[in-house]
Amino acid sequence: MDRSEHAAAKAFRRILPFIFICYVISYLDRTNVSFAALGMNADLGITAEQFGFGAGMFFIGYFLFEIPLI
Repeated sequence: MDRSEHAAAKAFRRILPFIFICYVISYLDRTNVSFAALGMNADLGITAEQFGFGAGMFFIGYFLFEIPLI
């Protein structure tokens, strides 16, 4: 194993657990938004359309800041 392969293996060992944790947190955030709508709409006095717009803006952030696939 040459130096570049060793460096790549070391980088993957350090980065992949962090990326996996970020993916799990992202998934939980996306699923919890729908559960939050059940009580939040009535508490805030917003309509389903307003909540949909807010959720759409939330997901645009995921799209803009996601990790690019090469």
